[in-house]
Amino acid sequence: MKILKHIISILAIMTLLLLPACYENSNIGPENYNNSNNLVKAQIEGDVALDFTAKSMNYIKDINYSRFTATMIVDPFEIYSLEISFPDSVNHYSFDLSKTDTFTNFKVYFGQIVKEYYFRNVKGTIDFNKRTKDTMTGVFSFFAEDSLLKKSIIVKDGTFQFIKKK
Repeated sequence: MKILKHIISILAIMTLLLLPACYENSNIGPENYNNSNNLVKAQIEGDVALDFTAKSMNYIKDINYSRFTATMIVDPFEIYSLEISFPDSVNHYSFDLSKTDTFTNFKVYFGQIVKEYYFRNVKGTIDFNKRTKDTMTGVFSFFAEDSLLKKSIIVKDGTFQFIKKK
């Protein structure tokens, strides 16, 4: 019983220490979270059901893919993460997410530990309304499965607005 208490204490301390790291690379820090111009909203249905809203979003450009990531922190032990990847091409405004299997995903965390990871059989799209050097807006939706647990989710009515921090 004592060991369990020590493990829970260590987990709680690590969570409190690591939670600020969620914000370090984000486009806006926790002190200005409610003033952010960046916003991701979506309706999650299936084995996870919630209204996903994140006021902070990262945009990462890789050699082959670009990726939006957003995290919704409900409390230290309830965290949701959304990652949308697409094979970036400047002249295109619409991308098929089924070509990004595993890169596009939805994760459910218990503290810092991934509890559920929906990343298989991804089907969906991301469509941009506006794409400039500093601003990107659009809509997205996708279906994904957790092949290990045999669960699935549908992410629908997704919208995003990303304005690069200057």
